[in-house]
Amino acid sequence: MKKNLLFALALVLFVGCSSNAPDRLTSVNKTIFTGKVQKGPFVIGSTVDIFELDRTLSQSGKMFATTISDASGSFYQRNLQLGSQFVELRASGFYFNEVSGKLSDSPLTLFAIADISSADNVNVNILTTLECSRLLTLVSEGKNFANAKRQAHEEVLALFGMTTQDVGSAETLDIETDAQLLVVSAIVQGRR
Repeated sequence: MKKNLLFALALVLFVGCSSNAPDRLTSVNKTIFTGKVQKGPFVIGSTVDIFELDRTLSQSGKMFATTISDASGSFYQRNLQLGSQFVELRASGFYFNEVSGKLSDSPLTLFAIADISSADNVNVNILTTLECSRLLTLVSEGKNFANAKRQAHEEVLALFGMTTQDVGSAETLDIETDAQLLVVSAIVQGRR
């Protein structure tokens, strides 16, 4: 009996300390939450929706809507109050085509999924968009958010011959200052 109790306690401690332990939800209150949406920069007035996600990264039903407010693709949301640290950002609109040097001919929708417990700024770009589906799959397979996010980021970068040593977190990249993001955006844009 004593051995079984010790084994059970050890198992609980091991699972609880595992690097893939289930995520706990944390309430988030941001006085101001900002970011940029860039394929090239999205035009002023483009929409940005912020969705609260649960631990499985499903939408909870809570949403905030804002718009792009300047030529660099910036947005902001005041008084962001969520019951979870996980959010999905969805941005739709026309953008500056970095290959042609003109506005895009049609609108585009980009995504990002992020843990904002310690972030007041999340950028949405082609890399965050490419990571989303893989991140959702990894979480549905039982990985916790941090491990799934890391793996999705590494796998997307590998498609372009890059590593995490070359490129930091996708949601911190800015096309105006990070050459790697500009390169990936131009590659994906191609001649379209």
